Amino acid sequence: MFVNAVDSFSMLNFRFYKQHRTIARFIKYVMYRSVERRCFAYSDVINFVSSVDADYSKNLLDRKKIIVIPNGVDYAYFNSGNAVEREENALLFVGNYKNISNVTGIEYFVNKIYPLIKKRTPHLKLYIVGPYACFDFKDDDVIVTGYVEDLREYYRRCTVFIAPLLTGSGIKNKILEAMAAGIPIVSSSVGVDGIHVENGRHLLIVDGINQWCDEIVELLHSIPKREKLAINAQNYVKSNYAWNGAVSQYFQQFSSLIERK
Repeated sequence: MFVNAVDSFSMLNFRFYKQHRTIARFIKYVMYRSVERRCFAYSDVINFVSSVDADYSKNLLDRKKIIVIPNGVDYAYFNSGNAVEREENALLFVGNYKNISNVTGIEYFVNKIYPLIKKRTPHLKLYIVGPYACFDFKDDDVIVTGYVEDLREYYRRCTVFIAPLLTGSGIKNKILEAMAAGIPIVSSSVGVDGIHVENGRHLLIVDGINQWCDEIVELLHSIPKREKLAINAQNYVKSNYAWNGAVSQYFQQFSSLIERK
């Protein structure tokens, strides 16, 4: 039995518990941990897309069973599309807002960080793109689009992509897509879990409020820095996160499992 776990729900709920420290969060974490232990006990191979989730799960499960095959990205698709004029001072966040990690992340950014950046950067806009968005931010320059047919338009339109995630698990596909699309990225450390990028070369990794403000303001005012990050990220994701590489690893694991059995 090959189980493609993708990410660890017990790790995700443990992170929620550390953030909120409520009894309900703790119970949910314990329940998921118990379910994962029981389900994975019947498996011969368990795959996670992120090394962070895999390392966490090795404390709960048989280490010999766990492998890591990362997600890929359709580089050719996200690197193509209709030409769109780039807006200056436009930030972008993309997500499905049934995912609580996306909701808490963007609410944190809008309430704590965005107003400070706006004081230092005139005509700042923030696009919040993706389905199930139910926000009521009191700022005309915070634009909630809801579902859009083609994300590539926004990856090309905006100046900087942000991923201010406080919790989460697995690999964030939005990061791989933004890298392929050629928009410079500023992310929390959680946002790049399992993506082996170099801070300052492929994107910027920040966590404190002041660091978020300083790095974004500097990036908005430096075209050469934005271009360098975008080009480095595109080259890196094209070489390391193509889907054909992930598919080959899956077939190798299937073949090896069949031979062993």
